[in-house]
Amino acid sequence: MTQTHWWIAGACIASLGLGYLAGSSRSSAADSEKTRLAENPRATKFTSRDREAREKSGDELLSGLLKGRNVNELSDEELVKILLQLSKYDPSQDSLTRARQNYQLQLLLQKLPTSRLEQALDALAADPDSKRYGGINTILTALVSKDPQGALAWAKTQKNAARLISTVIAAMAKDDPMAAAELYRNELLDGTLSTQDGWSASYSLGSAMAKLGKKPLMDFLDSLPQQQQGNLLSNCYRDLPESERLDMLDEIYHRSKDGRVNDWSFKSIFSNFVTSDLAQAETWLSKIDSEEERAKLEISAASSLTQNGNTDAAKEWMLRAISRSQGKEKELFAETIQQMGYSRPSDIALFASLLPKGIEVRADDFKNLVQNMGYNGFSGLSDLAKAIKEPTEQTKLITDALNHFTTNTAESSQIARMNSTDFEILSNQLQKLNLTGDNAEQVQQALAAAQSAKPKARE
Repeated sequence: MTQTHWWIAGACIASLGLGYLAGSSRSSAADSEKTRLAENPRATKFTSRDREAREKSGDELLSGLLKGRNVNELSDEELVKILLQLSKYDPSQDSLTRARQNYQLQLLLQKLPTSRLEQALDALAADPDSKRYGGINTILTALVSKDPQGALAWAKTQKNAARLISTVIAAMAKDDPMAAAELYRNELLDGTLSTQDGWSASYSLGSAMAKLGKKPLMDFLDSLPQQQQGNLLSNCYRDLPESERLDMLDEIYHRSKDGRVNDWSFKSIFSNFVTSDLAQAETWLSKIDSEEERAKLEISAASSLTQNGNTDAAKEWMLRAISRSQGKEKELFAETIQQMGYSRPSDIALFASLLPKGIEVRADDFKNLVQNMGYNGFSGLSDLAKAIKEPTEQTKLITDALNHFTTNTAESSQIARMNSTDFEILSNQLQKLNLTGDNAEQVQQALAAAQSAKPKARE
């Protein structure tokens, strides 16, 4: 087989994936191609020559795997051995080898009739390696594309039924989202699926339902437990038809006001909106009457913009928020800490640099935040210190955080420990603040005490 064919085979995986499992007829391939181009207008249209090359390379790959035999000639034992081999993750493999292996697996599953897929599932379910390598999920997904009800029936007979049913639902969502949504809700209602079991399925379902439009999505959302709704919303917004996104934002905003949707769910959708269409986000935001609320949302938008590398736009939105908060700048700063403290501490320093003269940022502004920073290795502590201009206040912020960690470590046997590398990283970050004299000495003493602190002995 030529290297060109290997590359074609690898490239096909992302665009075809489970499409191969839906059948090998030309009409099926044509439908798949139309769907692919409809979902991604920038995608390159496959020519008949491309398709022929793809099919030829696929046949060669499968022939090499089976050593010239037909798939129906394989014994159950041989089939399971091959499926395990293809499902196994080997970190030493290069990406092209892994791509070829994945492609071979999809080709093989396409060729297997329903009865052999079920036999393979039974065999793999008894093999510990299949659980480790995820082979069962891959084959179960293949069975869903051919016999959804059979796949569901098989999943319900297994010990880990909830997880496997979630896999079935996620796979069903691709071709029949309404049926998948009904199954998902029914399994939640009868207690087969817990809300935790349903997380993985909810991602696929949210995306699939969003593609159907706002009304089907919201109807489905209203049928779910409250805990599931936020997860679906945060994942599905970009899959909505563009013409319905503004209406969706309005809907979720109003629901956040009457408590039907968590505030963080709305902010997540708004952040997606900002990064998708900044101008339209501005237009929508202009409809909010409350200056205080607009300022909070502008801060939320700024955080999304910096995450996407658009610092100039982030500064502009921060300045707008500050300008509409005259006399309440410190309250807005407290909101900024709440929104960005754990996820984007560097944005807090950026915001502080834009505050009007006379608005001083002090260590006590971060009091509640820094008390918990030791649990994640003090990540972001130096960024918070950069938000403070006065070296004495910077020192207070750092030493308060370190001393709190030292005290908690000595008083608890359960405190999370930092190792020498954690402290080395922290030390390097703090040195870049260029503290001098007594300030530098206080920081070094607090750092040494934190590093040498020993947890309380367990009784």
